[in-house]
Amino acid sequence: MYSFKEIEEYLDTIAPTISAEPWDNVGLMVGTREDPISKVMLALDVTPDVIDQCIENDARFLITHHPIFFEPCLKIDYSESQGAMIKRIIENNITVYAMHTNLDKAEGGVNDALAKAIGFGACIRLDYLRVGRLLSRMPFLDLADRVDKMLDSNGIILSSKKNNLVQTVALACGSFESSVIPEMVERECDVLITGEIKHHILVDLEARGIRVIVAGHEATERVVLPMLKEKLTHAFSELNVCIATNFIASDSEQ
Repeated sequence: MYSFKEIEEYLDTIAPTISAEPWDNVGLMVGTREDPISKVMLALDVTPDVIDQCIENDARFLITHHPIFFEPCLKIDYSESQGAMIKRIIENNITVYAMHTNLDKAEGGVNDALAKAIGFGACIRLDYLRVGRLLSRMPFLDLADRVDKMLDSNGIILSSKKNNLVQTVALACGSFESSVIPEMVERECDVLITGEIKHHILVDLEARGIRVIVAGHEATERVVLPMLKEKLTHAFSELNVCIATNFIASDSEQ
């Protein structure tokens, strides 16, 4: 077994909590730093089904990408969904830990996992953005089909069906942040691959000549879980690491 401190310190080398956005909530969410850890469950979100899997697999340490608390928790009402989950977490002695924006931007984090999953090698790392180049120019719709298949998406949304040739690709996991658009323009990106995007931003990018492939929030982020499992099992040879199944599918903000 390992101590919480050992694992927490290692996670902080992967994705330092200090690098998370000021509005974000990362680190210990629920539980204790005192109990020894032998089995870990990895998931994108805290859901009733994920809690069930923790209990069934006797995993008392749950690491999620999205924090269970985004807003201040003003009450814990067991008759409400979040209150009921917190009750079960505490009753079953499950410790919950979140790695969110710090993991998005980290080297070897979510965006790098997304680039690897789609088949990109070396990419330019730009905080919440990765920029890569295809070996040769490719029809836009062929790239979209490749993304759909390689991410096993529940369906993609395209900004256009114009099948122009593309080569320089920007990748941004989860929800697209428009502040990176100047970087995309500077690097002459032809395409953006992201998880979800607001409609007016999609329209703006299309007007700039940048095609958009919206592959789903969950599809662009779950790719990090196998990489995180690999890192943990390499660092802690006797740690049992599981990945939760039955993820929640999400649509874009269309």
